[in-house]
Amino acid sequence: MKKFIYSIVALFAAFTLTAQVTIDRSNAPTPGPARIPTIASYESFELKNGLKVFVVEDHKLPRISMTLLLDRDPIIEGEKAGYVSIAGDMIGAGTSTRSKAELDEEVDFMGANLSTGSSSINVGGLSKYTDNLITILSDVLLNPSFPEDEFTKLKSQMTSGLQANADDPDAIS
Repeated sequence: MKKFIYSIVALFAAFTLTAQVTIDRSNAPTPGPARIPTIASYESFELKNGLKVFVVEDHKLPRISMTLLLDRDPIIEGEKAGYVSIAGDMIGAGTSTRSKAELDEEVDFMGANLSTGSSSINVGGLSKYTDNLITILSDVLLNPSFPEDEFTKLKSQMTSGLQANADDPDAIS
């Protein structure tokens, strides 16, 4: 039994000694060759209304993902900080044809996702629901209802977040 314990101790000592190899950190390692990014093949075209469309097809999974990027100039919010974010979030808070609850229910039923922001609207799900997802995306984009109760809730959340950031050195810098 003593030989076994001595063997274990000797083994741990050997591992400890090999782990204490010093590395000279004053010399930076030599970089390897730069990788060239590969971009998947895509189709692009422009609609009559000027909307630029890029289509990247990947048939490995039966999924579809659509992102509408809003090309807008930067906005300095000043003392009204957060209003651009609230406007982006409000776009997904219901439409003139669907309440937020109905919209969420419809998206959840398909196992899809929908997110809106100040610079993009994203929708994704199974490809068999492509037509439904395009309908939802266009409804959210063209018919936002901006309900007052959602605005009040988002405004409260934004105010709390801004107050918390006022005490956070990382957010201030």
